Amino acid sequence: MSERQSGYELCLEQIESQWLAHVPPLPGCFAVGPDPDTAAARVPQAVAAYLLRMASHLADPRPASTSDRVVEMIREWTHPNTDGYLVNAFFASDAEPLAESELEGYKAALLWSYDEVLAAVADVPRDLLWQPVEGDWSLGSILNHTSQAEWWYLNQFDLAPGTAKPESWRPRLELTQRHLLVQLPELVDVPTITVKSGELWSARKMLRRALYHRQDHTGHLHQIRDELGLATLA
Repeated sequence: MSERQSGYELCLEQIESQWLAHVPPLPGCFAVGPDPDTAAARVPQAVAAYLLRMASHLADPRPASTSDRVVEMIREWTHPNTDGYLVNAFFASDAEPLAESELEGYKAALLWSYDEVLAAVADVPRDLLWQPVEGDWSLGSILNHTSQAEWWYLNQFDLAPGTAKPESWRPRLELTQRHLLVQLPELVDVPTITVKSGELWSARKMLRRALYHRQDHTGHLHQIRDELGLATLA
């Protein structure tokens, strides 16, 4: 595929019949498209949106040195021993231990992505929260799925909270968010790479997957809002 003048190294991953462009120096910065070229072409817009989100948290969210090339492209694959289990990409950059200089960026990304999830349903009446629209999805079921996934991602790196998992989505999401923020400094310079269910995991991959999952389902929440006829949030 052709290279795009994004000013950043890109990792491209096929996931759930679409392509995800990941910008390793910018935690939480993703662009999605139906094919690699489209995903890569959307990176400049994703970077601009990312920098706006981070502006209130960091003085200079842009890394000092960048390039404009795709460094890895990986397709998801179905694990042969686990029915329906799709194994996601493990990039070379995922193997790098977190540096202390990156903590502010990851913390900021965790904070704004969490706030965006909650903001998407803050004004939704309780009777609409669990009203199903497209198939069996409702706002509540998306929130339940998202909070369950956060716990699962932490567990892939043996970091799930050492307490009972809350039954409802809000305390579960609150607990995993607090736990991620507390654990973040402990991940600095940790070189550990683990294998869970036949898939490679590291601290960097765990955080990458959690951040993308939040953003993906924040978009899903807004789609459901539209289906329910709720006004778009400012």
